Amino acid sequence: MSKAHILRKNYYQSVNTQSIKLNWVHSNILDILIMVIPVKAGAWESLGHQQQH
Repeated sequence: MSKAHILRKNYYQSVNTQSIKLNWVHSNILDILIMVIPVKAGAWESLGHQQQH
C-alpha cells in the first residue's frame, strides 16, 4: 500500500462517517417534525376554535 492509497482510504472513510452522521441527523429531524407538526396543528386548531366561540 502506497501512502497515497492509505490517504485516499482514510479520506473515503471519513467522508462515509460524515455522510452517515448527516443521514442520521436528517432521519431524526424528520422523526421530530413528524411528531411536532401534528401537535402544533392540533394546538392551532384548538386556538382557532377558542377564538371563534
